[in-house]
Amino acid sequence: MHEHGVDRPTAARHLGAWALAVGVATAGCSKDEPTAAPRPGSTPIGTLLVSAPTTGQDAPLGAFRLAVRDLTSSRLVFLPDSEPEIRRDGTDVRLDLREGRYLVTLVGLTPNCGVADGATRQVDVAGGDSRRAVFTVSCAAMEWWPGGPGHARDLEGEWRAVRWEFRDSATGAVVGEVASGDQEIAGATFTAGNERQLAWHWRQRDWFEPDYMVKIDGEAFVADGLLLAEAVFPQDVTFPDDPQGPLHGEHRFSFRADSLVIERVEPIRFFDRWVTDRYATGTSTITLVPRS
Repeated sequence: MHEHGVDRPTAARHLGAWALAVGVATAGCSKDEPTAAPRPGSTPIGTLLVSAPTTGQDAPLGAFRLAVRDLTSSRLVFLPDSEPEIRRDGTDVRLDLREGRYLVTLVGLTPNCGVADGATRQVDVAGGDSRRAVFTVSCAAMEWWPGGPGHARDLEGEWRAVRWEFRDSATGAVVGEVASGDQEIAGATFTAGNERQLAWHWRQRDWFEPDYMVKIDGEAFVADGLLLAEAVFPQDVTFPDDPQGPLHGEHRFSFRADSLVIERVEPIRFFDRWVTDRYATGTSTITLVPRS
């Protein structure tokens, strides 16, 4: 089926590849605790230099991130939502690691980008020695994305969610909604890199722990009222079958008066805390206003 010039199966394949790249690095991260940083005099320390020179069109706007797992202890040394960040210009980032064997994964690839020899490397670090891991990234133009003006700059800025509506896929009925009151329920910051590409930062109040704000970073391509987005990190457990937050996937967007309305195209499974107190399948509509 074609809508707005988008071949949905093709778009889905690109999204699947993108999600797979993220999943390789983040699988099991929610229960992991990072290994403590090495201390002088404990075990031999070696150096790992990591870079990601990137070429081609429609490359990711932001820096890449790393997931580094110690294969000896099977624990994460670095989580992708924290340091280190890897710049696209090929600049080396230095990691001081205990002697051992590590699995290093580059995170944050968009679906049109590939890495020579793969995005995951196994590296042996020896005490007093220096090793290098180079992820050579090449990106192709997003030819499957519809042409015309991108409108990414129209979305740029800070937005506050005032209404978040969930609709049952089977019946079309609204099964729940969240409205902004004294506490902000969610918000987004969009930063345009060009007319059809932007980076986004999403924050939302956790449904189960209201004092905690979930924060998710991602990138998106924008064209003809469509927003095709992917989260970089972290995952949001509120959406068990689509754990990368509400902006992940394909959306329609429109401007109504002073509001930005983002409607999800494909259904996901979400927790229905209003009617059934169980998980349901449906779509969501988020209404945002400029943050004052």
